[in-house]
Amino acid sequence: MKKTGLKEMKRRNREMLIRTILEKGELSRIELAHETQLSPSTVSALVGELLEEGILAESGQRAITAGRSRTALDINTEYGCIAVVNIGRKGASLDLFDMCLNRCNGKVLSESYLSGNELLVAITAAVFELFDSASLHAGKVAGFGLLFQEDMKASEFNVMYSTGFSSASISLREALITQFRVPVTEEYSQVYTVSRALEQRENVEAENTAHIAIGERVLASITLSGRPLPLREGMCSDVTPMLCGDALVLPALKAAAGPDAEETGLLPARQGGWAGILSAQISSLIAVLCTLFPLDTVLLSGHAAKVRGFVEQVDAQVKQRLSEQAPEVRRADLPHRDLSALLAERIRKNVLCAG
Repeated sequence: MKKTGLKEMKRRNREMLIRTILEKGELSRIELAHETQLSPSTVSALVGELLEEGILAESGQRAITAGRSRTALDINTEYGCIAVVNIGRKGASLDLFDMCLNRCNGKVLSESYLSGNELLVAITAAVFELFDSASLHAGKVAGFGLLFQEDMKASEFNVMYSTGFSSASISLREALITQFRVPVTEEYSQVYTVSRALEQRENVEAENTAHIAIGERVLASITLSGRPLPLREGMCSDVTPMLCGDALVLPALKAAAGPDAEETGLLPARQGGWAGILSAQISSLIAVLCTLFPLDTVLLSGHAAKVRGFVEQVDAQVKQRLSEQAPEVRRADLPHRDLSALLAERIRKNVLCAG
């Protein structure tokens, strides 16, 4: 077998060992061999490398059968930390997770909006401050997650980055990669939550879904056959320009995103209020999306979707426009899950299995 083939086989076997421990918890070498169907000698050799690299750690002796005990292996908590930054209009915060996904520290970066450069400075300062604290034992950041809240977009936080010889505008993600030399993952809270909810549903492979998040802008993501579709701006695209009559729509969006939306917006559609304007525009947008994608379901989220009767009115208007080809329009039932922890779990898997 060629060297490249052997190298790839070794990489896959390493990844299999790590994924098995992530899924099953601590295991002995013999248990790992049984779970992965790898030979005990292969497991022993790979485990030796993973112990030397600090990815795995021996977590003590476990009784197996007939009073015998074997050394258990687990992910090394101190291999590094995952940093997840929550970014919104009203501020930003940072959470640090160890490799067992325990939240080991955190910090509010700001209680007001930060520009890209301000956010980069705040993240960098917080990381060094937290790693200097006595309560943090891990010695490095292994990966970052940027979780943009509501309708915030990554492009709003571009950074003017200087190398000393030249300067350029780059994304916050690129700036953090340059600064810390670790992988950085971007996600949008609404889109990520819906994608996680779809993953947990039965027959998700057969479902073609659009998710429309309504805030001060309208963001859309598309899932075809259960898989997120890359769009021009990433997995989530700003479709506000696709709405007709910006002079009417933008005030409606701001009203829908306002703090009193649920109280003042109990379907004032018949009086020509913001919900009436917005429901007509959203139903028009859905009609356009249906000409581009074979959609079965459209999920609406955001403040407007919480207003009594809004989603039902959009659904009725879509059915009137598209008749039998109309997708089902419903409110996105977002699970109450800790998205920071979910994103940290995904980043941890990517970091540990990348070698």
